[in-house]
Amino acid sequence: MQSRRGPARGRLALAAAAGCAAALFSLVAGAASDVRSGDRFSFALTGGRVLAAPGRAFDPGVVVVRGGVIEAVGPAGKVAIPADARAYDVHGKVVHAAFVDPYVPADRLAGRKPRGPSDEEEPPEAPAAPRRAQGPANHLLASVRADERVVDSLVVADRVSDDYRRLGFAVVVAVPQTEILRGRAAVVSLADGPLSGRVLEAQSGQVISLEPERLDFASFGRAGYPVSKMGEA
Repeated sequence: MQSRRGPARGRLALAAAAGCAAALFSLVAGAASDVRSGDRFSFALTGGRVLAAPGRAFDPGVVVVRGGVIEAVGPAGKVAIPADARAYDVHGKVVHAAFVDPYVPADRLAGRKPRGPSDEEEPPEAPAAPRRAQGPANHLLASVRADERVVDSLVVADRVSDDYRRLGFAVVVAVPQTEILRGRAAVVSLADGPLSGRVLEAQSGQVISLEPERLDFASFGRAGYPVSKMGEA
């Protein structure tokens, strides 16, 4: 969604506020009987400018969603709002389809250069995350961070959000970048506003990688296990 006061500010605010970002990714027309999900929750976005397709806009328009599927799209007054639907007034906003990026490193979202593969010759611009003395309870490997959540230290730079929105993305999955069992990813809206109000799912899945940590030859004798992809596998 986009505020009429500027092309980038507030473009997707409703996606987070109404918890309906998933329904805005594609305009899928279908009857309620076509919905295979058990989720029957229905809501309607009313009063905003709806971009249904290139060259096809409704202002004001109505979008009706049921069970995560867009049930109806059209001009206000001609699209019936179901009696059980919760209505959200989005006057002054633009409702449009958007993409989801399912894998975005946390460093990239913070505006830093993501850590490259360990076999690259160029050193990273930013130091890797500090290694713990040992892993979580009952695990001695510091490379096991399964108990950590990327959302607890996540930073999303405004310029990064703006760049993604200009490319048509509304939501990203932020992933941790270090160790073997790296911890939980998070699904985040790219709307403006505090990050605490834009987290759509704080724990979306465990991130695992067979990429070993960069080997510091100066302290090779103190290198932790494993230091090769075969060892991690």
